[in-house]
Amino acid sequence: MIGSAETARELLSRRWAVVRGALTAATAAALVDAAPDNWRVETSPAGSGVTFSSAVTGLALADSPHAIRQAGAQIVEGLHAPAFNEVSWNKYTPGEGHISMHRDPPGVGGVIAVFTLYGEATFTVEEQAEFPVSTGDLVLLAGNKWPNETDQCVRHAASRPLNGERMILTFRHNLNGAGASYF
Repeated sequence: MIGSAETARELLSRRWAVVRGALTAATAAALVDAAPDNWRVETSPAGSGVTFSSAVTGLALADSPHAIRQAGAQIVEGLHAPAFNEVSWNKYTPGEGHISMHRDPPGVGGVIAVFTLYGEATFTVEEQAEFPVSTGDLVLLAGNKWPNETDQCVRHAASRPLNGERMILTFRHNLNGAGASYF
């Protein structure tokens, strides 16, 4: 796993953890370059209760480049969590891109891993913490039904980029299968 035994304990006890500098700048750049070139703009639907705005692209993890599959495998190693089966990249424009406080949909299980590939933002976890994230940082969140069937993902948010553009890489386990709806 990327991180320490202490990181795993934090993830299991409070349902989230941060690993500062989990990626070198060179590795982060390589993961940026691995993004598929089929970006689409996503914004929150009216009345959804969550606001978000970003450009997004993604793949089933099995269809992703080796470096992406390897990074995903290292994250869950030792956690006894379901393997990731989806990966997505989000680009947040300066002053615009963000996601408000939310809980990932019911179909997002296991562990959620969010790498900041470049840029900076403020990450908030429920009423527990608010902290900056920047290039190379990893935020881990316990997803739904992990490690116990009744567990829920903690509510979390990310601010608009603090300086310039921001890109993240997110690994998820879709309980309904790669590419299926999370609902």
